[in-house]
Amino acid sequence: MNQLFLLSIPFFAVSAFHLASTFFKNQKIADITKITLMPLLALVPLTTTNCTEIQFHELTMLTIAIIAGCFGDYFMIKPQAKKNYLMGILFFSIGHAFYITLTILRQPPYFSVVPFIILVLIYAIFITPMYFMLKKPKGFIGFATVAYACILMIVNYFCLSPIIEAICLKQAISDLDKSIFIRLAGNLVFLLSDSVLSMTIFTKDFKYSRFVIMVTYLSAQYLLVLSFLA
Repeated sequence: MNQLFLLSIPFFAVSAFHLASTFFKNQKIADITKITLMPLLALVPLTTTNCTEIQFHELTMLTIAIIAGCFGDYFMIKPQAKKNYLMGILFFSIGHAFYITLTILRQPPYFSVVPFIILVLIYAIFITPMYFMLKKPKGFIGFATVAYACILMIVNYFCLSPIIEAICLKQAISDLDKSIFIRLAGNLVFLLSDSVLSMTIFTKDFKYSRFVIMVTYLSAQYLLVLSFLA
């Protein structure tokens, strides 16, 4: 873990510089540093193969997920443009698809009817009000927004699956691997980040919105990556 932290220092340093530029509203520096963040994060798993048990195919998928985030970051620099917004959603969806695959490989999903129905209802309760709060985006943008929200919910389900299994089988949750909780935390913070981003695009922006979006987004990406390396 200490080695992981040391190898993460370049990512932490540039992230801090980027967050400072967003806080003080230096748009040019914020835009430039933003597209360097995910490549720096990708270096963490690529340089830790000698101190973790990650397999080559897992490393490949994890790297693709991170780089997809890099492309998503690029297009989301100006998300108000319809094409940029849709391309950003596309690349982030690709990244989440690889995170889902990695999660399944690490922990085959557990399915039980009652918990599944309860979670679907919770997801519906979350997505429906958000759709109306975003002023019901129409057309393909509206479809893409809802579809992306569903993808985030799918990631959430697979992250929660081991915890649900432990509860249903009356096992101690404390005995679960710590990576499961790290992954879930990353997913939940990602949900928060994307919720704030969507509100700033479709409703009303606020003073430090970009700072809030980026500090939660970077935390989420790092936690997701860490969960496959810890």
